[in-house]
Formats: sequence, structure tokens, C-alpha cells
Amino acid sequence: FLPSIRREIKTEIQALKSSIKLLTERCDAMEQSQEFISKKYDTVIQALQSSKGETMKLDNKYKEITDVLEEKRDEVEQTTRKHEETLYRIECSLDETQQYLRRDCLKVTGVPIRPQDNPNQIVKEIGSLVGVEIDDSDIATAHRLPDTRKVKNRLIVKFVRREKRDEVYKKGKNLVGKNTSHLPLVAETNNSENSKIYINEPLTNYRKRLFGRIKEYKRANN
Repeated sequence: FLPSIRREIKTEIQALKSSIKLLTERCDAMEQSQEFISKKYDTVIQALQSSKGETMKLDNKYKEITDVLEEKRDEVEQTTRKHEETLYRIECSLDETQQYLRRDCLKVTGVPIRPQDNPNQIVKEIGSLVGVEIDDSDIATAHRLPDTRKVKNRLIVKFVRREKRDEVYKKGKNLVGKNTSHLPLVAETNNSENSKIYINEPLTNYRKRLFGRIKEYKRANN
């Protein structure tokens, strides 16, 4: 039986060797795979570190750009503020100039237009009504103003001397209780529709808006 036993042992040894070889190949393959994974891991780590470095650079660049933008924004705000202040000064100066040009003028409201309209005569009759003698030599010019959506029957008069203009304006309170029927030029037409007469300073558009807001505040706050 010895040769038979030897053959069986040899067969088993061959099978064992085959198994060992297979296991060895598998171990080699696993070792190669682990080495491949290790290399890939190292590559990924390097890529992450590189990305982290780039991210830090981008963060620093972003901070630099943000700081520059903040500085530019401050500069723009300062420049805008200066421009607004300059524009405001120009508008104030222009408003002062426009109001100065009106210093010799008065605005009359309430006198309707007649077929034979004569602004100079109306101004002289209003002067008589308030107690101020006005001659043609006192009037530089007088003419009608276009109607607005809220105000009609307006005329403006420019006096030769400011003293005469101020005298008429101060005595405008004497118009209380009187209306257009007290003006001979208007009474000639026998118009039963009589209206009150108002004498005001001709204000610039800005001052008219401001005055309107002041009156609204006055009414609202008693």
C-alpha cells in the first residue's frame, strides 16, 4: 500500500500547493490593490492640500478685493455727498437769485379778466382801495399770468421803487371786507360775481412748496 499512500499524499500536497499559490496570488493582488489605494489616497490628500492652499489664496484675494471695494464705496459716498452739497448750494443760490429778482414785484389774485383788460389800471385802483396812491410812473410793468390748475385770475406788477411796493404790500390788510365790486374798472361791467382780492409776494417754486407745507402743518397741528 505504500506506493498508493504516497500517491494520495502527493495528490494532497499538490492540491495544497495549488491552494497556497492561489492564496498567494490573492494576497499579492490585495497588496497591489492596497498600494494602488494608498497612492490614490496620497494623491487625494495632495489635491485636498493644494485645494486648501488655493482656497486660502482665494479667501485672501476676496478679502483684498472686499477691502478695496469698501474703500471705493466710501470714496464714492464722500464724492456723492460733496456733489449733493454742491448741488444744494447751487440750488439755494439760484433760489436766492430768483427771489431777489422778484423783490420789486407783487402778485394780485382774484381780479377777473375783462374785455378791455388793463392791468396797470387795476393796480392803480387796488392802490386806491388800500390807501396808496399809485401813478403810471410807479409801475415798471404789469401783466396777466397764465391760470394754473388751482389759481386763476392772476396778474403780477413790478414797481419802479421798492418803497412803493412795500407800502402797497403792508397796506394789503385794508382789503379785508372788500372785493372786486369796489374796483371801478370791474364795476363797469355790472358783473354780479364778485370775488375777494389778494395781494401776495411772488415766491419761487421752492418757496411756494415750502409755504404750502408750512400751512398744512399749521392746520394739522392747530
